Amino acid sequence: MKVVVIGRQYFTEINDPHTVVADPQARYFGALLTGRVLVPGESAYLGTTNFDAWMAAQRKPV
Repeated sequence: MKVVVIGRQYFTEINDPHTVVADPQARYFGALLTGRVLVPGESAYLGTTNFDAWMAAQRKPV
């Protein structure tokens, strides 16, 4: 599950001690989501930024 991996990576990056746990039965505003309902369709325009590039852009100079 990519969302869990991204969540863990984000918490590691910001030194947050919380643990990310996948729960396939978790509800989204009360609805049980299945399959790829939150994934863009085949004709969607997808940008070129990946998570690592986005995270690097979020870092603030010290």
